[in-house]
This record gives sequence, structure tokens and C-alpha cells, in this order.
Amino acid sequence: MPRHKKTTNDPLPKPASADARRDHSAPRRKVSRTRWLRAVKRMRQLATTVSDLRRENEALRRTANQDALTGLINRRGFDEHLDRVLQDLAYPDQDLAVILLDVDDLKLINDTRGHAAGDKALRIVADSLRRAVRLGDYVARLGGDEFAVLLPHTDEAQAGRIAERVRATLHLSSTLAGHSVTVSAGVTQVRRDDPAEERASLLLQRADQALYAAKGAGRDRVDTATLCSYGR
Repeated sequence: MPRHKKTTNDPLPKPASADARRDHSAPRRKVSRTRWLRAVKRMRQLATTVSDLRRENEALRRTANQDALTGLINRRGFDEHLDRVLQDLAYPDQDLAVILLDVDDLKLINDTRGHAAGDKALRIVADSLRRAVRLGDYVARLGGDEFAVLLPHTDEAQAGRIAERVRATLHLSSTLAGHSVTVSAGVTQVRRDDPAEERASLLLQRADQALYAAKGAGRDRVDTATLCSYGR
């Protein structure tokens, strides 16, 4: 059968009108805009979720680093802060001192007056330390009867005077059922010949040795690592 050949008389297809083109593309634009709005909404929800998680993680971190009884930083928080400070320490121009304090006879207070009295003694010492330190100093309860104060830009002699002020204030004014709450303290500072990787351990070791010297000399006193003593 012969094929029909298109002649010039055959009608040509008419181009779509502008209205038809608009009608055809309108649903596509509507769908695209809907998807875009949904994506924006989802992104906002994700951003809110991430922000909430960050706040929750920060709250958990603070709780994990806080002593529940006194509200001070605990041993974990103190060690983390000490490491950061030592990393940023600028030698040889910047001093850094530490005070370690023990509440004298805390076990005796617990045994004779009860643990509530012992807890009160710990809070008395914590409050006294808060009042004594300066902006930028760092106070922590390391556990049990032991506290620590980290003092940037402070040498051993200056830290010893601060520790003595705390000791004297507690001795004269802090009472627990008619009994003074007293502390013994050991003080030292970072030394320029300390190996960098051992600064933290050597710093705390020297302060601990000075603390035990103070306790061995009768308690209610302050000793420094260079054997300068304060107190009664």
C-alpha cells in the first residue's frame, strides 16, 4: 500500500498557547516548592535537635565534674583543668601554684558527731575557700577530706599567704557544735626544671609532701615545699 505523503496542504500542529504552558508547569513548581519547604523544616528540626543535644551534653559534663556535696569541681574536673593550664603555661614568665588542704580530724568528727556534722564541716571549708580565692583561681574538692586550689600567675610564697589566710580564718571563726573546723595545707609551685610530661604529677606530689609535713607537725598549719611554715 502506498504510503501517504505529507503535503503542504496537511494541517500543521498548533504550538501550545502560553496559558497551556503555564498550566502544564504550575503543578511542577508547586511540588518543587512543597519539597523545598519540607526540606527547610526538616533542617530546622535537625538544628534544634543538635542544639538540644549539645546543651544536654554540656549539662552532663558539668554534673560529671561537680562535687554534689559542696558544689565545687571534683577530682576529675580538677585534673582536666590542670592539664589545660599546664599546656598553656608560658615559661619562664608565668608562675603557677597549687594548695592542697585536708580538713583536720574529719573522721573523728564523723565518728563522734555524725556524718551530717562531717558534711557541714566540708561545706564550711568549701565556702571559706570560695571567699578567699581570686578571679581566675580554681577550687576543687578532690574527695574525702581533701581540697585543692589552683592559682595561676602565683608563686609559692603568695600561695602560702593565701593558704594561711584560709587556715587562720577557719581557726578563728568556723565552729561546729563549739569546735573549730581547722585545716592543714601544703603549698608548692611549678618549677622551671620540671619535665613537661611530669609537671602535673610533680606539682601535686610536692604539695602532698608539704601537706603531710603540716599534718605531721601538729595539724592546723601550712607548709610549703621549700619548708617555710605558717600557723601555730
